[in-house]
Amino acid sequence: MSGVIEVSNNSAIDVAKRRSKDLFSLPGRKEAIIFTIAVILLSTFLAYLFKGPLLSHKYLILSTIVPLLSFVMTNGDADYLDSRRSLWISAFISLPLVIDSILGSIGIAAFSMSYTIVFLASLITWSLGATIRSKALPFLLSALFLLIEPSMRILLSVLTSFISIYLFKRVLDAITEHAIGLRGFEAVRALAEIVLAGRGRIIEEALERRSEEGKVSFDLIVLGDRSIIALDVHPGPFKFGSYDLPFKVVERFDKRSDTLFLRRSCSHERNLPSGGVVERLLDQISLDFERAKECCIGKLFYERSEHFEVTAQRVCDTILFTVSGHLLRSFEDIPREFEDILSRILGEDVSIVDRHDSLLDDWYIRALPGTELGDELLDLLIKAGRKALSSDCYSEVSVGFSKSNPRWRSLGRGGVRALSISLGGETVTYLSIDCNNMVPELRSFLDFNSVEGTKLIVSTTDTHEALAVRVTYNPLGSECEGRIDCLMEIADQLKRIVRESMAEMRKVKVKYYRGCLKLPLIGEENTISLVSLMGLSSMAKGLLALSLIPQILIFFI
Repeated sequence: MSGVIEVSNNSAIDVAKRRSKDLFSLPGRKEAIIFTIAVILLSTFLAYLFKGPLLSHKYLILSTIVPLLSFVMTNGDADYLDSRRSLWISAFISLPLVIDSILGSIGIAAFSMSYTIVFLASLITWSLGATIRSKALPFLLSALFLLIEPSMRILLSVLTSFISIYLFKRVLDAITEHAIGLRGFEAVRALAEIVLAGRGRIIEEALERRSEEGKVSFDLIVLGDRSIIALDVHPGPFKFGSYDLPFKVVERFDKRSDTLFLRRSCSHERNLPSGGVVERLLDQISLDFERAKECCIGKLFYERSEHFEVTAQRVCDTILFTVSGHLLRSFEDIPREFEDILSRILGEDVSIVDRHDSLLDDWYIRALPGTELGDELLDLLIKAGRKALSSDCYSEVSVGFSKSNPRWRSLGRGGVRALSISLGGETVTYLSIDCNNMVPELRSFLDFNSVEGTKLIVSTTDTHEALAVRVTYNPLGSECEGRIDCLMEIADQLKRIVRESMAEMRKVKVKYYRGCLKLPLIGEENTISLVSLMGLSSMAKGLLALSLIPQILIFFI
C-alpha cells in the first residue's frame, strides 16, 4: 500500500507517555517500608561487620534518622507527595548508606556517601517539593552528617554536593528553558504535576505564553432542544488544557439543549494550552447559539473504498462529512488540511469529522495529503460531497436523542450519546462515545446498517480523560481483553442507546451557525517541546550519572 504512513509505538507522544511512566511508577507503601527497614538493618550490620561496633551505632542512628526525617519533610508538601511516594523518597535517599557500609571492607572512610545522599535529597526535594519544608531537607541532612562525624572530609563532601546540584540545575535550565520556557527544576515539577496530580497548572501557564494564535472553528447544528457541536480542536495529549474538552462541551451545553459532540479532523498541534483558553472557547460557542439561523438539512450519502468509509450530509451552506478508517484496523488523526483542500474543490465550507473508531496497541496508520492513501480518501470525500450538494434539503426534520453512562473503564464522563435525524423517509443516527478510540473487534459489530431502521455513524470523541500514566492505551472494548461475549454485550448496549434515540422523535426546525475565533494553540513546535519535557527521565539518567562523578573523588579524600 504505497503512501501509507505507519506509526509504531516509538512515535514521540507514545514514547513520552512511557518515559514518564518509567520515571514516576512506584510500588506500594508496604514495599517501601520493607525496603527502608532492609536499608536500616543492612547498613547497620555491614558497618558492624566491616567497621566495628562504634561506627555501627552511628550507622544505626543515621539509617534511622535519614529516612524518618526525609519522610516527615516531604510527606504532604505537595498534593502529589502522598505517604507512598514520600516513603519511597525516604528509601532512595537512605539507600547509599548500605553502599557506604560495604565500602568499609576496602578501606573507604565512613560516611563518604554523604555526597550522594545530600545530592539526591537536593535533587528530589528541589524538583518535586512545593514549600520550604521539603527544600530544607538537604541542609538538615548535611548538619546531621556533620553532627555525627564532624570533620573537614564530611564538610567538603556536602559542600561539593551543593556545588554539583547547582551545576546540574544550570545545565537543566539551559535545556528546559529552550524547550518549554520553564527553568530546570520548575520543568521537572511541571512534569510531576501532570503525571502525579493529573493537572497541568504550571505547564499551562508556560504553554499559553509560548502558544501562537490560530483560528478555531466550530459548527452549531441546532435541532429544537437538541444540538450537535463539531469542533476542530484536539483533546490531549496529557492531562491539562483541552484533554477533557468533549466532556466540558456537553457539560456546559446540556443546560441549554441535549448536546452531541463531534471532533473534526486535526491532531495534537491543535491542542488548547490551558483550561482558561477552553473556557474562552465555550463562552464564544454559548454566545453564538443565538446567531444560529433557520435553514435545512439534506439526505445522508455513504461511500466506501478499500480503506475508508465516508458519509456526507448537507447542512445549510456547508457539508458535514464523517470519515472512518476502521477498514485499516488502526487509523489515527486525519490532518486538518483535508478540510481546506476539499473546501476549495467543492466551493463550499466543509467539516470533516474524524470518527476515530479503530485502534490497535502497537501501531497505527495515518493518511496524509499527497500520499496514495490520502488521495484515495480525498477522492471518496469529493464523490460523496458532490452528491450531498445536489440533495434535496429539509427545513423541518424529526429528531430523537438518548444518552447513558455505562461506567465502562475506557469511558470518559461524557458517556454515550445518540442523536437520530429523520428526513425524506430515511433516518441517520450519530453515535458519539466519550472515549479514546475503540478496538477493531468491537467496531466490527457497529457497521453502517447494524441497527434496523437507521444508518449508524459511530464515532468517539478522542478524549484523553480516560488515559493515564499507567494506561496509555485504553480504547473502548479494551476492558474485554478480546472476549467476544463481552464485546457483543458492549455493542448491544450501544445499539440499545441508538434505538432509544429513535423511540421518541419529534419535529423541529433546523438552525445552523459556523463560528470561529482566534485562540492560542499549542502548535507543532510546542508539541515537540512538550514531548521533550515528558522525556526528561532518559536525559536525567545521563545527567545524574555525570553529577555523581565527584563521589568517586571523595572516596580518596
